[in-house]
Amino acid sequence: MIPRSLNARMLVSVGVLLTLFFGLAAVTLDYFFRDTSLRAIGDHLETESLVLMAASEEANGELAPIREQLDVRFVTPNSGLYGEIATIDGKVLWRSPSLLGKKMNIAARIRPGQKRLSSHQLANGVRVLVLSAGYSWEFADHHSQQLVFSVAESEEPYFKRLSGFRWQLFGGFTMMGTMLIVSLLWLMRAVLKPLRKVEAEIVMIERGTRQLLSENYPRELVGVANNMNALLHHERERMTRYRNTLGNLAHSLKTPLAVIRNMINAETQLDTKKVDEQLVLMDDLVRYQLKRAAASAGPSIGVSPVVLMDVIGPLRDTLLKVYADKEIECVLNIEPGCKLSCDKNDLMEIMGNLLDNAFKYGFQKVCVSAIKDNESSVKVSVENDGNSIPIEQRQQVLQRGTRLDEQQSGQGIGLSIVNELVLLYRGDVQIDQSTFGGTRVSVRLPSA
Repeated sequence: MIPRSLNARMLVSVGVLLTLFFGLAAVTLDYFFRDTSLRAIGDHLETESLVLMAASEEANGELAPIREQLDVRFVTPNSGLYGEIATIDGKVLWRSPSLLGKKMNIAARIRPGQKRLSSHQLANGVRVLVLSAGYSWEFADHHSQQLVFSVAESEEPYFKRLSGFRWQLFGGFTMMGTMLIVSLLWLMRAVLKPLRKVEAEIVMIERGTRQLLSENYPRELVGVANNMNALLHHERERMTRYRNTLGNLAHSLKTPLAVIRNMINAETQLDTKKVDEQLVLMDDLVRYQLKRAAASAGPSIGVSPVVLMDVIGPLRDTLLKVYADKEIECVLNIEPGCKLSCDKNDLMEIMGNLLDNAFKYGFQKVCVSAIKDNESSVKVSVENDGNSIPIEQRQQVLQRGTRLDEQQSGQGIGLSIVNELVLLYRGDVQIDQSTFGGTRVSVRLPSA
């Protein structure tokens, strides 16, 4: 089972890597140490072999080295250094006193000019490293004979050094690995301190003792903290809007309900026309508040960019059918691929109200254009050739229930919904005179 803790995961991962690394390093160093040691022993044996050959002299037809010129270990029993001179067919001409009559068990035949380093076992079970060299020896009577000079040294000192080296290597790597693990544990504790801080602040937010995450985080966590704060701010705005909407709805319905109650309690005959007016007012209030509740609380995390043409195109086609009797020409000056960073339903609500007003109050022409205002926003304008809204009334029409034309149907809440939604996206609404002499309503929304 994979540990859930990042500390545990890191320590386990690094522990495995260190084990593999130190294991490979130990095997490599052990190989090089053994190879170097064997080479050193081989060089030593070659020197002893040359000394043995230089000390050898012929006496009474026999070939034997001069005792005084040999290494003292050759003449010391069981000293660990052994020598032997034999013919190529295995006849022993001389054997060092250190062997005490034991054969060296060298089966290989070495031709003149050849050398061989090999490991052998003496009769007493001692492992020795043997260097055999073949020479052609010329005697005093001028006849030559092929001889093999063999020098052997016990491998016990070599194995002791190898064992000591391996223990030192294992101890050193173990100590280094432990120090690295402890250092990494301390380092991970310091590196993960910001994450523990995030966790602690989230717990404080859940308990209600903190509103947002702090800002002094490392660069790698700034995006996480900012997005988390944006999400928390967005959710608080949404909850506040829902509560305010319900409160406003309840407050707005108090007056018409009181009027109807007074009419019912009055002794005079009930005026159905006035009751109907109050019911229409209540219906408008409910519709308005429902539209406000349906709108999102502005930009939020995870909202996919919306292609502006995908929203305006279907709206234009629908309104052309609804207002077919007016034969309005609708021109779109929108760059292909123009995208906005907002909720698609909000964008449809904004553009639907603006286009519906443009078709409703225009005479023959409606134009929709979109230009990039700056790197972060797009300005969308809807204009017609109808009557222009007077300057002193342009801010008034953005308020709920304001209608300048009582002849047209509606509740006077379309532009107020547009204004509210645009403000939620940190944008603004501008009303001025269009190039066709009518009204132009421009909204600034965040660009994707």
